[in-house]
This record gives sequence, C-alpha cells and structure tokens, in this order.
Amino acid sequence: MPCCAPPSSPTSSPPTTSDGSDISRIKRQQRLVVAMLKKARGAVADPGRLKAFLGAVRGSVKTDLSLEAMYALAIDLPETRLSFETVPGKPYAQQDGVEAA
Repeated sequence: MPCCAPPSSPTSSPPTTSDGSDISRIKRQQRLVVAMLKKARGAVADPGRLKAFLGAVRGSVKTDLSLEAMYALAIDLPETRLSFETVPGKPYAQQDGVEAA
C-alpha cells in the first residue's frame, strides 16, 4: 500500500453522511489529521518508509521547510500529543433557500 493512500478503500463502507455544516467539515479534517499522524508515526521507525513518506509530503504540501527540517519534525512525532477543541455552535438550518433564524 502506498505511504499516503486514502484511509478507506473503494470497497469499504462510506463514512456517515455529513449534514453539510462547518462542524462536520472540521470533524472530517480532524480525522484526516489523526490518520496522517498515525501513518507518519509508523514511518519514523523505518528509514525507507520515512523517506517515502517525506517525499510524498513534499510532493503534496507546499512548504518552505527543507527535507532536513521535515526529518527533525518527524523524529519528534512519537511524542506528539494532539487534542482538538471545537467551539460549540447551533446546527445550520435552511428552508426554501433562506437561512432560519
């Protein structure tokens, strides 16, 4: 499997349907970040996988970091702890193309 393959295969069940809100989008982005971090943590222990992972990152993400700087960040990944906070909000409601108050 390539280092940066999508987290699910075409034969797997689709994720639960989004309600189209910003909160749903934020939650999907958080799941993506966690999946990428897990993949990166697994690559750190294997120099070949780490090189492939960093190469994929450099080809997909615009950054001014050098490969050496990316490597230094990757070495710290096993100790990295993430926490997410989402500001509470009201569900978005729309009826007949007009926002509900």
